[in-house]
Amino acid sequence: FAMWSAFNMVNCQTEDGLFIATATDILFQRSNSDPVSVYNNPSGRIVGLTFDHDESLLFWSNIDIAAKGIYRANVGDGGILSDIQHIVSKDVDEINGLSIDWVSKHLYWTDGGKRSIELSDYNGEKRRVLSIQGLFIPRGIVIDPIEMWLYWNDQGTGGIGKCRLAGSNAQFDDDAAIEWPNQMAWVQDTGKLYFVDSKSKSLKYFKNGQVSEVVSVDSQVDGNNIFGLAINANTAYISVWNSGLILKVDLATRSAIVEHRGLSQANAMFSLLYWTQQ
Repeated sequence: FAMWSAFNMVNCQTEDGLFIATATDILFQRSNSDPVSVYNNPSGRIVGLTFDHDESLLFWSNIDIAAKGIYRANVGDGGILSDIQHIVSKDVDEINGLSIDWVSKHLYWTDGGKRSIELSDYNGEKRRVLSIQGLFIPRGIVIDPIEMWLYWNDQGTGGIGKCRLAGSNAQFDDDAAIEWPNQMAWVQDTGKLYFVDSKSKSLKYFKNGQVSEVVSVDSQVDGNNIFGLAINANTAYISVWNSGLILKVDLATRSAIVEHRGLSQANAMFSLLYWTQQ
């Protein structure tokens, strides 16, 4: 879930803010304001989030048995969603990670139940399963469309992999410091692949085959797992599963503070997404 300076923002009027997936709701938090619900599905279990600024589109996944699949909506002022469509509904199990290639306009996802990484166009058509061996519980996924790499992590094997966007040249690193990875964020300027590790309760990054810890948040999450990650400039946001808690990390000082506590509509805290106008 990278922050790209190359997005064309002609069609997007939405101000900067944080999208938060909380199982039944998608919340949107404007700067210096409390999050508000912009979408509600009482029977839902909303997990993954991704976006295309150029098209003003938000995508999300739902893993509830009655609403499984991937959804798409137009994003308007204040994060308000419209023209909601269920674009992928067949042959899905547990889609946790989403990312897009905004150059070719393709949507990618991980399905932990099917042990697969798949893609389609923005209408959910032209679907294809990438031929990647050894997937166990693929979770986080992020696309670098500039260098044309796809990155994913796997909770079953405890590692990070990468391949070309068509699935070729697959490589995998099972560094012992990668334990139970969740959402990832790619930062183009530094070449760092950030991820949250739920077992160690810490924010880490992967670069040049090495894993480095940014900060441990173990003392702040009261034993709960961490799941979501969004990065904007020098700030990272982390969601804490099942607690209504969001942490804010200064990447320069490697310090973490509580951004929100006890969020409403937060039966579970999943993916995060920082929407910017840059």
